[in-house]
Amino acid sequence: MPLRYSPLGLVLLIAVSGVVEQTSESVQVCLASAADYSAVYPTNVLPATSKGIAVVFRVTKGKYKKLTEKIFAVDAGTAIPPNALLASTDDVVGPVNGVGFFESSGERPVPPGKYRVDILADDAPWKTAQFSVVPAAEPKITRPEDLVVLPKGRVWTYAETVEAGGTRMTHNDTYAIASVDNAGARVDASSEHMLWHLGPSGLAVWRKELISQALLPQPQVWLSWPLNAPKTWSYPASDGSFTETYRMWGPVPVKGLQGEAPGYVVLTDRQIAREDFHSTTERDFLPGVGIVREIYVVATKNGELQSRVERMLTSVR
Repeated sequence: MPLRYSPLGLVLLIAVSGVVEQTSESVQVCLASAADYSAVYPTNVLPATSKGIAVVFRVTKGKYKKLTEKIFAVDAGTAIPPNALLASTDDVVGPVNGVGFFESSGERPVPPGKYRVDILADDAPWKTAQFSVVPAAEPKITRPEDLVVLPKGRVWTYAETVEAGGTRMTHNDTYAIASVDNAGARVDASSEHMLWHLGPSGLAVWRKELISQALLPQPQVWLSWPLNAPKTWSYPASDGSFTETYRMWGPVPVKGLQGEAPGYVVLTDRQIAREDFHSTTERDFLPGVGIVREIYVVATKNGELQSRVERMLTSVR
């Protein structure tokens, strides 16, 4: 694939899927793509901490042979010449492809300004998406203990929607702090028990084995400290059964119970050994509040959706 490099050193990464039937064609700027190639945090405004962008596209299966993606800096002040081409690549789309994404990554943050993504289908204009990069508003958090308030008795209630096998169910679910000691907060959910601990690494979560109820030997860091996004980290299961990659963005506007405030988005991508599927979990955090939105997606490795669970915070008490 031909690549062009901008002064930012943007590199485009491409993935396509041939299993999803689409009813409309579209392109969406976002932070990343989920396991089923849906958009993670769809937006047209990115924070100035961003070192790249992601775009999810949907096409009519078999309609085009090739898509060409180009990213332009429309107006980034003196940082980049007006209408400069930052990155470009061709993406061969076979007759069975219906959905995919491409991502750019660079060594430095993208300068504030206005940008445009042009997509050509078989060398003819197809879709355009415009987005802006703006200075990020920092949350007033000075220590990891303030990332989430964890008193005994705290209960987060969520409206949960579950989609699987062509069915859709809705109900309420909770995270509830049963007790607090020097080890952390013992949190009960409907399907598992966890230990949450705030420390130098951020919000670390020990999960329990389903049968023995013993704490797993290594914690999973759900929200990393310090809050100098973007950043990535990983979690390899001690038994080698899976590997998780974490990506964190922010600060970005996150909607909570009192409206929007500066928050962070963390995407967990779990690759399961010897299985033909993987999962992603998007968690939207508001510092001081906790998780306000959670989306868990399981799909085959070529993007076919198996199940989707979305949880939206409705109350904290």
